[in-house]
Amino acid sequence: MKKISSLILVLVLGIMFTFTGCAAKSQTTSNANEKSKTVTFKDSRGVEVTVPKNPKRVVVINNSIAEIVYCLGAGDKIVGISDALKFPAALVKKQRVGSSFNPNIEKIISLKPDIVFGYGQHIKKEMIQKIEASGTKFVALDGFKINSLDNDIKTLGEIFDKQEKANEYVEFINKNLNMIKERVKDIKPEEKVKVYWEEHSDYKSASKGSAGAEMLDIAGVENIAGKEPVAYPQVNKEWIVERNPQVVVKLGTSKLPLGYEEKDTNRIEKYANKIITRTGWNKIDAVKNKKVYIMSNEIGTSTRSVVGIYYLAKWCYPDKFKDLNSERVHKELLEKFYNVKYKGIWTYPNN
Repeated sequence: MKKISSLILVLVLGIMFTFTGCAAKSQTTSNANEKSKTVTFKDSRGVEVTVPKNPKRVVVINNSIAEIVYCLGAGDKIVGISDALKFPAALVKKQRVGSSFNPNIEKIISLKPDIVFGYGQHIKKEMIQKIEASGTKFVALDGFKINSLDNDIKTLGEIFDKQEKANEYVEFINKNLNMIKERVKDIKPEEKVKVYWEEHSDYKSASKGSAGAEMLDIAGVENIAGKEPVAYPQVNKEWIVERNPQVVVKLGTSKLPLGYEEKDTNRIEKYANKIITRTGWNKIDAVKNKKVYIMSNEIGTSTRSVVGIYYLAKWCYPDKFKDLNSERVHKELLEKFYNVKYKGIWTYPNN
């Protein structure tokens, strides 16, 4: 009798352990499945965010991020864009939701996105709070700073389940950047070309922490504003004349929208002449030697800044980059990742 009782007890315990093990395994599997449906990472604010993987609907108010999402083959997921987006053409007919810095939150929420991608440093905190209160995830990614661009692309590749295309894009960028870095690495500090970089606003330059400064650093030049204590220092004519840059690079502005659809070289030339004829600038080596350039912000501080760095390097060190064809690199980038033919005016002089 005792043997039978013991046998029954063993059977009962065995069944209990089996069910417990199955339940634990089921819970583990469930947790793994849930984890595979989300992506967790730190965005450009340093905030840890968890977002749904392969979202169906997203609003992108950061134009650089919109371009990357499109290049990865997920442009169809974008349902809302900023008012300023003008390229690529496949996205321009999407719903406009206001500026990148002051978007229409109600309109964004009405589009029922899974994620909103924006700039971390430009949008107000209360706007982010309203977006998140609606149940929508907010993600801040730069997409325009060359030093963090590969990480941004890979993060988006993981979010949209486009890892292979993301890796291909990163490989293209790094291959071209490494070529430039290799050629300028042995330039001595005293031999570096002095460059004045001007942002969209007049006399606003770029120092540590800005996308422009990162580009200048990779091109191997001396950034005359590089030691200023803020990322975007406001300078003046006298300050620039005193430092006597050998090259001047001005980013295109809303008044001068260089880019894919631009055709009017006369208008650009008039704008360039206004810069060259600034008071006292006739004393600057860059003006004397006709080394004043204008660059579209779409290849400057953007996801395509690798192209802008190509132009910078060739403008500053023509002997080191005689074989370099900036347009060829841009053409390859547009055709390979944007599926469009190369055209437009991207720099002045246009060469």
